[in-house]
Amino acid sequence: MFEINLFNGAQILDQMIDFVALYLLTSQSAKIRFYGFALGLVGFAPATFLVVVTEMWWLVLCLPVWLAIELKGVVGNWRAAQGLEA
Repeated sequence: MFEINLFNGAQILDQMIDFVALYLLTSQSAKIRFYGFALGLVGFAPATFLVVVTEMWWLVLCLPVWLAIELKGVVGNWRAAQGLEA
């Protein structure tokens, strides 16, 4: 049976944030893609909580790589929105 607790709440929040971020990342507009990357960064918090709670510590090694990819995407989309060369 489904119960409401912090873990399940974090899973639901993480999936909702990821779904909306992915939807925004598929936009043709650089400004909307920028919002998708920003929302992806917000999704970093519940995802990290889930990694710690489930004791999947080996995934923590991948977080810096994921964060670097996110930040590179944010900077690239910001430059595209501003009309600067990437």
